[in-house]
Amino acid sequence: MGFFDDIVDPTWLTAPRQQAPVPAWYQPPADLHAPVLSLSSMLFRASDLAIWIDHAVAYPQGVCFEMQIRWRSPRRAGPPFLPGAGGRQGLCLGLAGDDGLLVLATRLTDRSTAPPPSHRPALLALRARHGADRASVALWLWSVLDQPLSWVFEWRVQRVPEMRVPLDVSALQEAARSALPLWEAPSAGPAPPHARRQPNR
Repeated sequence: MGFFDDIVDPTWLTAPRQQAPVPAWYQPPADLHAPVLSLSSMLFRASDLAIWIDHAVAYPQGVCFEMQIRWRSPRRAGPPFLPGAGGRQGLCLGLAGDDGLLVLATRLTDRSTAPPPSHRPALLALRARHGADRASVALWLWSVLDQPLSWVFEWRVQRVPEMRVPLDVSALQEAARSALPLWEAPSAGPAPPHARRQPNR
């Protein structure tokens, strides 16, 4: 017998690694087919740079947005493009409500230890992709709001000052109501034979 044969449980070597469950607020639900809304909401446009919210996927639990960044020529700045990853000089994004609500876009890297957000909504940067003259960022807004909202945007290294652009929340809420489940909920049918209680004899 070798060293590991004596001290290691054989099942430890073959057992699949358990993944931490994904919290409902961490990302869009995987069991719904949700409508896609074309937004083309321009956040910023200059002679050599354009930034806009291209489209949104509306769920009852929240909304997934796609932000597009386009340079006229190869970009003047490299990654990271995730909001918050570059500090105050990097890409900064958030949402502001008429009642004083402020939601800052952040990124979560470890869902197993990330605490749930407070009662206010969360705006999470899910991923970023980029090429020589363009980039895209996926954003997840947990909880659709019933008040007017505005995007708040700033990117100092790209010489973009703080700007606010209204977001049509009513259109997102209407679209979210048409989301369809991909699978039917499991029915509480009879227990399988091996799980049924045997009568006493």
